[in-house]
Amino acid sequence: MLANYLKVALRALLADRFFSLINICGLSVGLACVLLVFFYVEREFSYDDWLPDTQSLYRLDTFQKAPGRAPLEIARAPGPVRDALLSDFPQIEDIARAHMVSTSAIRDGQPFNEDILVADPNLFALLRLPMAHGSPDRALANTTSVALSTRMAEKYFGRREAVGERLVLLVPEAKDFEVSAVFETLPENSHMAFDIVVPIEGYFGAGDGAGPPPIPEQWGGAYFHTYVRLRPGTQAADVQRALPDFVDRHLPQWLIDLIKTAPRNFYAFHLVPLRDVHFDGAPLASMKPPGDRTTVLALLGVATLILAIACINFTNLATARSTLRAREIALRKAVGATRRQIAVQFMGEAFVLTAMAGVLAVGLIELAAPYLDRMLGGAIGLPGTGDPALWARLGALIALTAVGAGLYPALVLSGIRPAAVFNPDHGGRAASGMVRSLLVVLQFAISIALMVVTAVVLLQTGYARTADLGFDKDNLLIVRVADGPRRDLIAQTVKDTVSRRGDVVAVGLSSAVPSDPSENNIAVRVPGAANPVQIGYHTIDSDFFRTYGVEPLAGRLISTHRTVEGTPPSATDEAERSASAVVNEAALRRLGFTTPADALGRVVRTSSVAFTIVGVVSNIHFRSLHRDVREELYHLDDRPGGVVSIKYRSDDASGLLSFVDRTWRDLVPDRAIDRTFLDAALNAQYSRERAQAGLLSGFAGIALVLSCLGLLAMASFSVQRRTREIAVRKVMGARSRDIARLLLWQFSRPVLVANLVAWPVAFAVLSDWLKQFAYRIDLPVSVFFAAGALAMVIAWLAIATHTLKVAGVSPAETLRHD
Repeated sequence: MLANYLKVALRALLADRFFSLINICGLSVGLACVLLVFFYVEREFSYDDWLPDTQSLYRLDTFQKAPGRAPLEIARAPGPVRDALLSDFPQIEDIARAHMVSTSAIRDGQPFNEDILVADPNLFALLRLPMAHGSPDRALANTTSVALSTRMAEKYFGRREAVGERLVLLVPEAKDFEVSAVFETLPENSHMAFDIVVPIEGYFGAGDGAGPPPIPEQWGGAYFHTYVRLRPGTQAADVQRALPDFVDRHLPQWLIDLIKTAPRNFYAFHLVPLRDVHFDGAPLASMKPPGDRTTVLALLGVATLILAIACINFTNLATARSTLRAREIALRKAVGATRRQIAVQFMGEAFVLTAMAGVLAVGLIELAAPYLDRMLGGAIGLPGTGDPALWARLGALIALTAVGAGLYPALVLSGIRPAAVFNPDHGGRAASGMVRSLLVVLQFAISIALMVVTAVVLLQTGYARTADLGFDKDNLLIVRVADGPRRDLIAQTVKDTVSRRGDVVAVGLSSAVPSDPSENNIAVRVPGAANPVQIGYHTIDSDFFRTYGVEPLAGRLISTHRTVEGTPPSATDEAERSASAVVNEAALRRLGFTTPADALGRVVRTSSVAFTIVGVVSNIHFRSLHRDVREELYHLDDRPGGVVSIKYRSDDASGLLSFVDRTWRDLVPDRAIDRTFLDAALNAQYSRERAQAGLLSGFAGIALVLSCLGLLAMASFSVQRRTREIAVRKVMGARSRDIARLLLWQFSRPVLVANLVAWPVAFAVLSDWLKQFAYRIDLPVSVFFAAGALAMVIAWLAIATHTLKVAGVSPAETLRHD
């Protein structure tokens, strides 16, 4: 019986090669899209599940809630939180802190830029990271111990045993470390990213009590990724409810006096389950950019819709061709076949065709996977063709697709009645044309909605790339000098040396530049105001604004040619010190000024510095357009920071790079240079949106092509069936263009109706998506009409060949053969 079903299925596929080819191609593309995206989604939802015992492991995130500003969600916490939590909560088994710094590693005299993790000695034991060599309890036992990943151990020591080898790290001065352990390289599906780990005391030191406390003892900033393991049986919700009281008890008085509010109103800590950090963790200062659960699921939904379009094509063609197989079905029933047997036969045909499409889909996956990897910025976790996981998932998807595509046609075709077929008055319609029309409307609605969404995503991404950011972003080279005793001297020397080149327009120094996730804040008080307000600040030199092409809206910029204008906001002298400052437009409202001119000459105070506002500049977008411009104050400092901004003419960028590299090697031979072009850093802020736009563009194109293929097949079949009707119409006086217009209108109506379905859906989706941008485009109505018109034109092109061909056939020839 099965052999007979298979033979009939293959015969039916070969008998209608054109329709079979359309179905196989459509289903293979749909299956490939779903499988590719499925493995990507599976990877996204598997973050950190490779770690053992994660059910009791959490990361402590910090929310800073300054009045009048959106809360800062930071993936770190202050250093003193560790000991305070262990003291107050017996439910906590252990805590480990980790702080990421950029520095250099030196091997055989060659410096390499590296990010290293400065961590508590119990980090490996708490996270239970898998070790290749050494013990997790002893990995960071000494202040000169360093633990390497297997990837980093091979980079520096080849394939020989790395434990016991020496490695020089700049922390910030050159220091000799001994490799004490090698841990397995962290997989891609982890929110953590580090390859070199040194102990906290080995980097920060223990502190001598004479100067400011070291960073691990400071409450004033969230510097440490803080991992908490709860004791078995402890409910995280119980600990979470007690954290506001914990903040009230432990926040130091000097900080309470500074923020002028209840501690719990300023600081809030959140325990985020480690398995949820990728999607639900705080985005600021995270080791990796967080994922977006909505985007990932939407991507899977779009891929599934493409497969649905291919299934709709199968269903439409199968039911439309029912008249061609009506006599076969009637004859089978007349000789004793049951409806169940007929249905099984047609389901078998669906399975055979889908299986053939599945094999072709594997080939498409092999071709498309590298492009998708590059677009998504990492491996999608696709198993090889020899991996049983691929074939198991493919088999399950083939079964679901075959049922989805073949069930309705099988039920319709198996329900044909022999008496109706053999009756001379039988109209030849075994299936409802209304269902086919609705399915065509659905697939074109999907295609049009995808086109609208893709167009708006591209427009928003283009807007972000070309928007006025408040400064001239072209031809800017950024060189970063790492923190250390010589940072300021190195930065100033680089500036002085590079400034002498003829192709360099200006060079400025600062604590940060646009695209940096800078969150340096100070509390300032305006005379007469009840409470201080928190605003951001940047230290700069006198050439910073000139380098970025920023002109004052009112007043003047800071200049070294005047009296002393700069002093750091951290000044601790008992006498109040004075300094000049420039603020941006956003700071005006925050400080209570109505116009730029109104702010000039006004004084705002910190605990030790009186800043006189001498100028107001436009809003400089240091952050991406996802977020509002921060209220910011700029002031001159004799130690402005380690970021060197070089404005150059575009004639010889490569020559400038070579000169800067040589200058760096002469100044800092033991440290690799860290440089980048500003426009590249700015564009990187929107990499996720570009990837979304690229994927949506591809999916929208595939959806439209598959829809038009289905329409082409439907038109071809319909024209074949209506040749006699068309001939009679021409005999009665209809012209060829009248026939063409009639057929085009018949297949245009579903596309027009599809617009009415697609537009509201696309509008709702895009309105929600655009909310993630503080600065965004308005939804253009023209995009909706353009997508509908494009779908209509492509549909016309798809069916025009058949339509014009049949419209031009002589009626005499048609009726003679018929």
